[in-house]
Amino acid sequence: MGHFRGVIEGARGAASRLGTKKSGIDANIASWSGAVNVRLWYDERTDTDMAMVSLVPHYGNGTERMLYRGPVSGAPIIEDGDT
Repeated sequence: MGHFRGVIEGARGAASRLGTKKSGIDANIASWSGAVNVRLWYDERTDTDMAMVSLVPHYGNGTERMLYRGPVSGAPIIEDGDT
């Protein structure tokens, strides 16, 4: 059973894929100028769906930079010891 769902749409229509809590889901979307990588996974320790969105190079073009890493909901991350 899918816990995550990804949909991509282009010139040939839409396609979707599912990811489980165990597998997560990962997508690369690229142009000749660079790419964006989106990864979703389940953090068992915090019982939270997590996301990471990064710029990544594609065929030698673009840069590598993390744009967001945290809960899919956008809620703040509370680390042990934070008040």
